[in-house]
Amino acid sequence: MTPAQGISYRDALASLLIVALGLSLQPDWVLAAQHGVFGRIKDGDRQYAERALRETLESRSSGDPGFWRNESSGNSGAFTALRTFKIKTGNFCRDYRETAVVAQKMASRELTACRTTGGMWITIE
Repeated sequence: MTPAQGISYRDALASLLIVALGLSLQPDWVLAAQHGVFGRIKDGDRQYAERALRETLESRSSGDPGFWRNESSGNSGAFTALRTFKIKTGNFCRDYRETAVVAQKMASRELTACRTTGGMWITIE
């Protein structure tokens, strides 16, 4: 955060995205365009991952993971909220860690999601 501006780059970007995209954006919870493990998450796994991420962002305390597992594919993962904060527009955002095990390979990454005024969570890369 720069003292002169009073807002971090991440907060500014989140504000811009929320204002620019409004309520019509459909969130892409799993960000399938990523390479590696995250790019191999299939549609059959998405419903489980989406449910776990929504639950984690909406109702879990920081540090309390939400798990998902698709018994038919054997793939699984977890979302853990790390920090909750409010941006200048008044919207809430959460930093979170996503961990996935796909085809017996594990990967983890940290992302940020912000809640729109309509109640949807938008993940910011």
